[in-house]
Amino acid sequence: MRLDMELSESVGQEQLTKYREIVDYSPLEIFEAELITGQLTYANRAAQQTLGYTREEMQRLKVVDLLADGSKHLFAELQANVLVNGIKEARSEYKIKTKTGNVLSTLTNCRISDETVSPKRVVFFCQDLTKNKMLESELWKSQKMEAIGTLAAGVAHDFNNLLMVIQGSVSLLTHDIKEGHPQRCLLKKMDQAVKAGADITRKLIGYAGKGKYHVVTIQLNDLIRDCSALISRTRKNVIITPALAQDLWLIQGDREQIAQVLLNLFVNAVEAMPMGGELSIQTRNVPANEVQDTLSRSVPFGYVCLEVSDTGIGMDPPTLKRVFEPFFTTKEIGRGTGLGLASAHGIVKNHNGLIDVVSEKGTGTTFRVLFPAQPHATISDRNSACFLKFNV
Repeated sequence: MRLDMELSESVGQEQLTKYREIVDYSPLEIFEAELITGQLTYANRAAQQTLGYTREEMQRLKVVDLLADGSKHLFAELQANVLVNGIKEARSEYKIKTKTGNVLSTLTNCRISDETVSPKRVVFFCQDLTKNKMLESELWKSQKMEAIGTLAAGVAHDFNNLLMVIQGSVSLLTHDIKEGHPQRCLLKKMDQAVKAGADITRKLIGYAGKGKYHVVTIQLNDLIRDCSALISRTRKNVIITPALAQDLWLIQGDREQIAQVLLNLFVNAVEAMPMGGELSIQTRNVPANEVQDTLSRSVPFGYVCLEVSDTGIGMDPPTLKRVFEPFFTTKEIGRGTGLGLASAHGIVKNHNGLIDVVSEKGTGTTFRVLFPAQPHATISDRNSACFLKFNV
């Protein structure tokens, strides 16, 4: 390697070995290339392991072969700045491709290795920022959802106060008007509208995580059977395929709220299959160390995992990014409020759980929900009929 040859000319063999080890075992991805041609002449172990190439494969590549399309111009700018402006070092954020095609975000320091050597060579010191970028994205998303939730909770409470005044007035008017009076029909419609409004506020408060919770120990499989039975009675063209773990751990939470999550996920799946299809429901136990939680939440016993998959129309990337936002819906005006999945997100979050979604247009959708497990708890309340009053 040329970097080794250059070192050997200026230092002794003992120092050469020390410097080679420092560079080779550095946690930074370090590689060297000829400035004009971009031909790679050296790559340390971290660069080889991160990018997935052997040392011999790296030597057959050029710098542009490692750069994603959005970063190729940065190397051309570096070449121009060195040759025209005489700079000796620069710092940029490079997008680097691995052998498998994954793109990494790196903070890269570039330095001309030795101006006396011809042809000139540049050394790249790369710090992988991919995980940091993911954490920043998740944190930003969490803060955004929390801000929206705070706003939604405030709107819901104010709206609920207005509804209470309307409902009280309707009740008084209904009490003073006799049966058979034509205005009683109008009052009945007003009462129904108030109840519909109250249902919207309940979903908003659920999304914001500000609802009232009555925590009990729950066997999720039992709740799934009850909710899926309700769906199967209303949609005969959807085949429900359960795969429920026999040894599923228990969870703790509000039975009605978790039932609301299940119903929202099931209804969303069914509506994605207007011509019919298959609704798959799977549960399993997941040890804590198998869950990659970017927000570094910790649970003592692991998670109970629920996966709800459909064979429906799927979602495109723009829709997928907004699927949990309140009032976002792909339905026609008047056919949905856009609060079902938003409230499900809020309820899961308020139970210290996790929810995510994977979908592609035309290939269906899978929602995954994780609830903290309580394997040593005992069932003290098996009343599971109370959730049936929900409208979804």
